Amino acid sequence: MSLNDQTTFINHPLLRNNLLQFREYQKNISSLALNKNTLVILPTALGKTIISLLVSINTLYNYRDKRILILAPTRPLVNQHWKSFVSYIKLPNDQTAVVTGKIPPYARTIVWNNDAIRLVFSTPEVVRNDIKEKRVSLENFFLIVFDEAHRAVKDYAYTFIADQYVRHCSFPLILGLTASPGSEKSKIQEICNNLFIEHLEYKTEEDADVKRFINPIDINWKWFDLPSEYHYVKSILKTMLEEKLNWLISRNIVTKNSKWIFKRDLISLGDELRGTLLSIPEDQRRSLYFALMQQSVALSLMYCIELMESQGFNSLGTFLSRTQGEDTRSHKMLIGDNRIKEIRRLIEQLNMEHPKIQYLIKVLKDRFDSQINSQINSQINSQINSKNTHNLIRGELEKDSRVLIFTQYRDTAQHIVE
Repeated sequence: MSLNDQTTFINHPLLRNNLLQFREYQKNISSLALNKNTLVILPTALGKTIISLLVSINTLYNYRDKRILILAPTRPLVNQHWKSFVSYIKLPNDQTAVVTGKIPPYARTIVWNNDAIRLVFSTPEVVRNDIKEKRVSLENFFLIVFDEAHRAVKDYAYTFIADQYVRHCSFPLILGLTASPGSEKSKIQEICNNLFIEHLEYKTEEDADVKRFINPIDINWKWFDLPSEYHYVKSILKTMLEEKLNWLISRNIVTKNSKWIFKRDLISLGDELRGTLLSIPEDQRRSLYFALMQQSVALSLMYCIELMESQGFNSLGTFLSRTQGEDTRSHKMLIGDNRIKEIRRLIEQLNMEHPKIQYLIKVLKDRFDSQINSQINSQINSQINSKNTHNLIRGELEKDSRVLIFTQYRDTAQHIVE
């Protein structure tokens, strides 16, 4: 069945009428993805999910006895995809299912064995575990969609699933979706190799067929100077970090100058040390265990510095409190250091916000207050007294005016709300 591109909306026997807007680039990409294992690299908000939906409805329509598996890294994302699909597709409810770790194994087995359920949404860890436990075979799935496909590196579950799929399915079809494949050619190649990609579709916001769907964004950068108290805490953390890095350097475990050692270097070192531990006799592992502790503490200190500089004392204090409750040697080493104890006391005593949090609160307050005052002034001659007018307008704004704030960490989001 082909897609009708002569109308504003996409027409298809499995689509609800007048819901899905037609976009030429989505149609073209989805048509190509029906014939080859395809990796789609598309900026955020340009409809990667819609492309997977278009590929899916054509597959469901043309292969009535086949099934489709939609994978996403997290449970909320899986549920989001399911809601999006069922809102567009004319498919009975009993032909779709969400399979996550919250569903017990025996119930998952029922879903996997029920060929009438043609559209399954799941997390990769669950699928990997169920393959290993022989609860599911992928041979009857005509299409597997890998959302956030840039995760298909090293030993992530996507890699295992793709390999098993290609091994056991006679005619496998893979669709990978990502907005951020990475800047290194070697990583993109690894993703393509792991997902058996045959064709690459890449769009930027400047492409002619995409540009008209991009909403203009006015970006206003603000730069902040950290207070002297922040610099003092940073100096303590930097000194501690230097000690750990120099310990690793002095034993030739790391060969770089300490100022050129970054987070990715320590992560790679941790992987290397853990790999070595598995390959040597037990009686030779003690020194490596201690090296791994130094590496782990150094990584935590890097994180502490980044957290304090970018998020503030509140997020740093929350992280250190959480770390205290974790029963690992490296965390005990970090929390037990007197300098960390001093930092925690300082954070508690100072109760000092990050400058950007203060600025954000001011921006929000000014925004809502200016809207309220503007509407009050426009009604100043009304018979309603100003206090009642103020309350009425504030209530209306609370319902109608919305602000979306993005932040890197959950703790910061919670703190802003509080």
